Amino acid sequence: MSRNRPKSGSKKASSIGVCWPKRCHNWCGPCEQKMACRIIFNQRFRDYTGATWEQLQGYGWSQFVHPDDYERTLATRTHALRTGIPYEVAYRFREGQTGLYRWFLARAMPVRDDTGQIVKWFGTCTDIDDQKRTEKPYARARHASVPSSTPILSALFPARGKRRC
Repeated sequence: MSRNRPKSGSKKASSIGVCWPKRCHNWCGPCEQKMACRIIFNQRFRDYTGATWEQLQGYGWSQFVHPDDYERTLATRTHALRTGIPYEVAYRFREGQTGLYRWFLARAMPVRDDTGQIVKWFGTCTDIDDQKRTEKPYARARHASVPSSTPILSALFPARGKRRC
């Protein structure tokens, strides 16, 4: 077993979720062969959604994912659960009280036992809404200020068969 990886059930492993930043939700759950997870969400996550623990179980949490992000989010998560690779996906998540969506970056990684078998997954959902809203205008402004390079490239690399002497 890796020195950096806490043993399942150890104090370090059980306290890992209590030190996350203010705008971060975390979850942890054992995954069975069928890829159905019994997920334990922290209180911050339940407060954000306004949902009970029971309502979030299975794929209950996915009712809060924006419709435009739903397929991609579930496909990414399902692929990771099937293959055992860590995943990262950005999606909009609906706040339960207001119904407004905010961007979150979800990351999850498997926790393995001494034999390498996955015993549970540990995941976080970090609020990146401010970053996403800042990126859009910046990207548009950057794109508008950069002139097209096509004329430069065609001058440097003339069409095939047309030699310049």
